[in-house]
Amino acid sequence: MTGASSVFVPRNVTVVDGKRSRSARLEEFRSDRAYVLLGDPGAGKTRAFHEERKEDPHGDFVTARRFIRRSPARAAQWEGRTLFIDGLDEARATGADPRRPLDLILERLERLSDPKFRISCRAADWLGRNDLKEIISEVDGDVRVLHLEPLTDRDIQDILVDLGESDPHAFLRKAHERGLEGLLENPQLLRLLVEATRDGEWPADRSGVLELACRKLANERNEEHRAAQRAETRVPVDRIIAAASQLSALLLMSDRDRVSLNGSEDPTAISPEDVAGGNQAALVNAVKSNLFEGRPDGGFEVVHRLISEFLAARFLHARIEAGVPAGRVLALMAGGDGVVVNELRGLA
Repeated sequence: MTGASSVFVPRNVTVVDGKRSRSARLEEFRSDRAYVLLGDPGAGKTRAFHEERKEDPHGDFVTARRFIRRSPARAAQWEGRTLFIDGLDEARATGADPRRPLDLILERLERLSDPKFRISCRAADWLGRNDLKEIISEVDGDVRVLHLEPLTDRDIQDILVDLGESDPHAFLRKAHERGLEGLLENPQLLRLLVEATRDGEWPADRSGVLELACRKLANERNEEHRAAQRAETRVPVDRIIAAASQLSALLLMSDRDRVSLNGSEDPTAISPEDVAGGNQAALVNAVKSNLFEGRPDGGFEVVHRLISEFLAARFLHARIEAGVPAGRVLALMAGGDGVVVNELRGLA
């Protein structure tokens, strides 16, 4: 993502031991057989896992969805490894029992002869004692639940400097003057705020931050596609954002996890050709913009869940404004009990 910070600040976590809680560095738990890392959207769970994986010579990072879907034969590569399983919340099956994805993860871990593992999850989608009880039954011992703490003032200043802010104190003052201080303690929102204000334009609220950041990301290309930019049809930014919004909504509401530009029939992917009535040039340009990032398997995914949910909500809002009944949209997001499913809670 353009403007993303290369510096990583060591993160603090709150550890709840019985009825007491204490603060500690995440790195203190590297020898633990297993732990759960909770945090709000954009709090830095994925980045923390990537950094911790680098410190473990046997570490492997994998999303919860991919871990569940990987065939037993291919999953054998993870035997004896330390697995950083990211995004339990995103694997909570749409309209299904939210406990099932964790059951599947634990079943696969058992087949792998019970390796060391860490699982991350949005705090709002963690089922508390029910989830913890299931994990403890797998580990047959204590499992700590760690909550990522907000960035400290020093962390925020270090990240601002790394992102190119020549006067961090002036940036912080402007953020406080506009009531945006709530965005500063969240790494992803902080980076988006820096991205959105590069030209000196300051948004009024969180929604404005996301809108401005998306416009800037839509204006720039993924590194692997820059060389081909002149040979392609130039599409206005508004159309690129509209196309990215449509793709984001389809990805979230169809439980797909990536976009493919190869016209693949892979059931886990969406291709621009699958989008009925979609502007193909805009859809392709959206995927090749910095709103999306490439994956090792050749697919593309939105740069962050926060961006994906914002864009999807933008698309659904436009459809409702155009006459689609709001009740129909909400019905698509709800389970059999009429309550919005866990995976779509952020979008809702």
